Amino acid sequence: MRRIVDIVVSVSGMVIFAPVVLVIAIIIKTTSHGSVLYRQRRVGQHTIPFVIYKFRTMRTGSDKQGLATLLNDSRVTAIGKFIRPLHLDELPQLWNMLCGQMTLIGPRPRSVEHCAEIRRFIPDFDKRHSVKPGLTGLAQIGKNHDHSEEGLREGFALDMKYLLTSSFFSDLRIIAMTVLVVVKRKGV
Repeated sequence: MRRIVDIVVSVSGMVIFAPVVLVIAIIIKTTSHGSVLYRQRRVGQHTIPFVIYKFRTMRTGSDKQGLATLLNDSRVTAIGKFIRPLHLDELPQLWNMLCGQMTLIGPRPRSVEHCAEIRRFIPDFDKRHSVKPGLTGLAQIGKNHDHSEEGLREGFALDMKYLLTSSFFSDLRIIAMTVLVVVKRKGV
């Protein structure tokens, strides 16, 4: 059932957001150098890596610095400052969802390198990879979004809580809360 929902949501999302995707792609291409899409290896279900797609919101090569993105980060492009808070940079992940690499609700996928670092202080971190990573999840609607050790531990605890308590109704709640969090953060 979940796979059917993923296919319906991803195809519907691609159709509905096609004009937005086209406009964002044109703006990225005409206002900055480099590819429209950002590709990164992330850890998926059963710790199998996959390539995630996002709209590029930072200057080309910024990811090689290995730094977390900060508030008012100078590496973020003008269009990035607009689409990141609305999470429009993640629209290309509908393709990942259609391909079966991601699902609508689940732990957010982290980069292969970041997972290796996290395993040093959270030895059970790979338990969250027993399911497909999601476009959104319980940790994304939580209050703590920092990349400190404490923040990562809190996020891991929320991911594990989701794995143990997930249901159709909890997924609906997470979807509704995700919309509210995005609207609240943007001040819409």
